Amino acid sequence: MKNIANIITSLLFSSIIFSSVFAENIQIFNQDHKNRIVIQNDIGISGDSDLFFGSTLSHALSWDNTNNYFIFTDDVNFSGNEIKNVRLENLSTAPICDNSSAGRVYHNISDTFSYVCSNSIWSKIDEEVSVLGGKLQPYFYEITPDKISTNETVDLTIIGGNFDEDTVFTLGSGILVNSITINSDKQATINVTGGAIEAFNISVDAQNDTLDDFGQTLTVDVQDDIWKLFAITDSAKCAESLPYGPNMLTETSAAYFSTGMQNELHSKFKQVLTVGGVTKYEILYDFGNTKTIKDRMNNAYTNGEPVTWTVTNGANTYTYGTHLWYFSDGARLASKWSGSGTRFSNDDGSWGANSGNVDGNGGPYEIWGQGNHNSSDASKCGAYYTNGSKTTSSSIKNFMYLQ
Repeated sequence: MKNIANIITSLLFSSIIFSSVFAENIQIFNQDHKNRIVIQNDIGISGDSDLFFGSTLSHALSWDNTNNYFIFTDDVNFSGNEIKNVRLENLSTAPICDNSSAGRVYHNISDTFSYVCSNSIWSKIDEEVSVLGGKLQPYFYEITPDKISTNETVDLTIIGGNFDEDTVFTLGSGILVNSITINSDKQATINVTGGAIEAFNISVDAQNDTLDDFGQTLTVDVQDDIWKLFAITDSAKCAESLPYGPNMLTETSAAYFSTGMQNELHSKFKQVLTVGGVTKYEILYDFGNTKTIKDRMNNAYTNGEPVTWTVTNGANTYTYGTHLWYFSDGARLASKWSGSGTRFSNDDGSWGANSGNVDGNGGPYEIWGQGNHNSSDASKCGAYYTNGSKTTSSSIKNFMYLQ
């Protein structure tokens, strides 16, 4: 068996050492009847020390000299032994608690309680003590949605903790609070109506008796014109293979048509066609009248929707209209507004603009946009058109908004 001096020596002179190491930087000696191994850093606060393990040197115990703490690159197994003299991380506000933070613990120095992150919620892990007759300091860290339209009435969902039936929520000027519902000690629903136009960063506050909230600062914006996302298509799913159902969409969602938006009144669509995350162009559909998305789509495939298109491609603008947009006269969408499925259009579908009408079922087809042209999604959705010029791509993501 090699002694430790031989091991250190072999490390110093083996081919895995990437920079010069001097003997005086690594010392082995006995002091006060204790064996000591010293790795000395003499290059200032920027110098860290790493002790590597494994054949690929992918596992390490590191010393962060700037922040004055150790870093483990892997889990640590204490084999059932006690961990003594440990302090939890002390913070004054609640950090983000999501799936990637599950199991994280911290001690909040504002309310003097400790918490564990579980199911994206901070749960208290120590015994509650009486504060102001049992009241605890409320906190929150998430609000959905955080943008609403002028005159729109909507439920705001607040995620946090220490809510009870007496918790008072207040919002800054620009939003009318209609009702407050405490769903649990971790969730509340505030029904509001947007008032002022272009009122940004309206604060959300909560109070239990005289205890003000802590944690994330929550704000809501009231905007005059909000584009609401109702559909996403991609290179494989744009009509016949497009999933549909009641779920709401965000820009990170997969291809889907949200029938949960079917009663949204609007007079315009905005189409944003991207490839590999880069916007190629935008298409504005101006219908000139107000309808729900359900009525708009049903009339499109049966009669065609009169529309004027405006395409913005960099510094260039193209206007076409008024023409008829059918989406597809074979779509048969009447049964698609309840439940969910994987075939939004029964037959074909075109999302885009043309110098004439647009109908995915046999044409005429779009010269700007994307669609299934009288075929299958797998063979047609992987192409988009730029003023009539066809480009194929496996990374198309096409966003459809209404206003």
